[in-house]
Amino acid sequence: MISLWQVNLVGQGKSDSFVDFLDLFARKLRDTCLLTALGDRTSSNRYNGSLFIPKDHFIRKEILGRTETGMRGRDAYGKTSNYGAKIFVILPSHNLVLTIATGQFKENPVANDLLGLKRILATILNVLSFRFENGLLPIELANAVASLSTYPSAHILELFAKIRMHSP
Repeated sequence: MISLWQVNLVGQGKSDSFVDFLDLFARKLRDTCLLTALGDRTSSNRYNGSLFIPKDHFIRKEILGRTETGMRGRDAYGKTSNYGAKIFVILPSHNLVLTIATGQFKENPVANDLLGLKRILATILNVLSFRFENGLLPIELANAVASLSTYPSAHILELFAKIRMHSP
């Protein structure tokens, strides 16, 4: 029997203009009408957060600080470099900048354009990490495996560097 698995692509921004913007404006975004509530805020469900999907003009003007003149005649943000749309997920404990696949490029995406959005959000709720600010466990684990300082290879690298520094 052939079993098909659905794969949903998601990226997490950790240090860019979007993260800086969200750090500064998360509280204000949480309380504005720009947000789409995800889940019933009055119920006891685990998801008590909000989602903000910025439009192209908002990204270029408010987040990247471009002027109207600087935007004229230019491609929409991400048209040639992103595989999806940037979104802000604002939870009580985490503020996440995510990129979620849309298939075809969408200049002004809406929630229905984001492939696997509900499944991605449900999964993220189960992999939140509190070790690092706005951390996600799979990314934390991948970074730990990739870190030379965590494994014996770091010691080998240190010995190699010492030998190279002392040789002519």
